[in-house]
Amino acid sequence: MKGAARRNVWLRMTDSLGLTAPGRKPEMPGPRLLWIQAIGWSASTLLWVVMLVRAPQGRDTQILYGVLVVLSLVLAVGNFVMLRRSAKRGTDNSKAHDGP
Repeated sequence: MKGAARRNVWLRMTDSLGLTAPGRKPEMPGPRLLWIQAIGWSASTLLWVVMLVRAPQGRDTQILYGVLVVLSLVLAVGNFVMLRRSAKRGTDNSKAHDGP
């Protein structure tokens, strides 16, 4: 890894687990898996919102459900962003290969 940019903590951890090769970025998941994850996290967000609304007036449970709503929402949005990037990359690659 001489001369390579410094890797962040997440990439160093995946390297140490053998999930990625040192100095290489992990592959982006396929569109089908991204759709499944995005739909799953969206459904999870809706479930936690319902649980938050129906929760008893205990402060601890409302805080817990609120944190779970935010976490699920962030993961759902992240998957939709990755899905959009993979779709853009796919159309860019198809345009590049469409030659005369």
